[in-house]
Amino acid sequence: MKGKQLAGQYTFFIIFWIGAVFGFISNEWLQPLMGVRSQVMWTLDAAFFVLACCMVRRWQLWIPLLVLLSVSWVVTCLINGLPLLFWLNGVREFIGITLVYPVVCSFCDDEASREHFLRQLNRQLLIFLFIQAFCILYQFLYYGEAGDLGGGSYGWFYSGQVSVSIYLVSFYLLQSRINSNRLFRSLNDNKLLLILLLPTFFNETKISFVMLALYIVLLLPIDRKLLLRLVWGLPLAAALLWGAVQLYVLTTNSHVQGNRFESFEDLAAYFMLEDVEEAEGDAKWNIENSSKGIADVPRLTKVFYLPLLNEQEPGHVLTGFGIGHFKGGTSMATSEFADEYDWLLMGSIPYAFHIYIQLGLMGLALLIVFWLWVFFVPPRRQVQRRLNVQILLAFTVMIMACYIDVFRNLSFCMIFFSLMAASWIDKPAETE
Repeated sequence: MKGKQLAGQYTFFIIFWIGAVFGFISNEWLQPLMGVRSQVMWTLDAAFFVLACCMVRRWQLWIPLLVLLSVSWVVTCLINGLPLLFWLNGVREFIGITLVYPVVCSFCDDEASREHFLRQLNRQLLIFLFIQAFCILYQFLYYGEAGDLGGGSYGWFYSGQVSVSIYLVSFYLLQSRINSNRLFRSLNDNKLLLILLLPTFFNETKISFVMLALYIVLLLPIDRKLLLRLVWGLPLAAALLWGAVQLYVLTTNSHVQGNRFESFEDLAAYFMLEDVEEAEGDAKWNIENSSKGIADVPRLTKVFYLPLLNEQEPGHVLTGFGIGHFKGGTSMATSEFADEYDWLLMGSIPYAFHIYIQLGLMGLALLIVFWLWVFFVPPRRQVQRRLNVQILLAFTVMIMACYIDVFRNLSFCMIFFSLMAASWIDKPAETE
């Protein structure tokens, strides 16, 4: 194994850990660091770009970033007339989604490098699960509630991201250890990975129920016996989900009485307001009357408001408003569009909404092409899929498109695309 590969992999994990724990450390223990968060994230983005320049040699792997740079520059600077520095700041949000997978694929180009990276990855991911358990339980006990501050090591307001991360990591590690012919014994032998899922019910994240259901079903091998396994697997999944719901109700009802779902109307209101046309007035009222000066327009309301936005701001359906509107406010000023529609751009942002606002329908089309490339073009020859892992990752992509914009976060992308690359395994050698 070449020294360059070894140095690159260690740099990869150093960047990951700084980004993954900085939020918790600065929020909980060293709060003066919160003032330099922007500079730290800038440094990590720049460091990862340099890492990519050093490690990625196959020109095909640079295509996603080159397409993004060219398209976004035209849309942002030429069509929407925004400054070059504003565009560069917006590019940062796409470093993870365009460059992490090429870097990880480069680590897996030769057998020695791949084995070393996967060995290190498994070890780091297990440590990641233990750290999340500590951080989430600390936040739950310290703040006395299961809420947005339970973001694990990512810090405040990353509760959804940390829960999704935990399910992906636990599932990947379990899949590499499980014996499908001895499923229950394998689960018992690796029960620690199941126990480490429990913290996801101490941060009031509803997506945990969806991820848990997928987790349970996809533990079953996809083969001819799948239907037979579902006969006993589905009742077991239902029982585990019922227990998860009870744990969720226990933690949230005990501490956040104002956020209970006692009817279908409560659940519907979580995702969408009854009258989309009232979204702006309702959000601005919340901003003015909230102690934190923020509003969180329901996710589906954001999506259904887009036709009204297109009427108010015509000419942006195809190409969007340019990248960078979700950045700024610390070291760089926000755009006029972001100032006017701050009520719409704050809070929980579905990733598809994030892309549409900045790059329009063209951006969504490019995003679909990108995901098709990731899931259907093998990174090297003579490989096969770990199908269950890739199905979970594919469902995660679809869910996040409607849920939260986790692919803006470099550390999350480092987890997701590492698992994606690891899910392509070498085919067993043919024997005569």
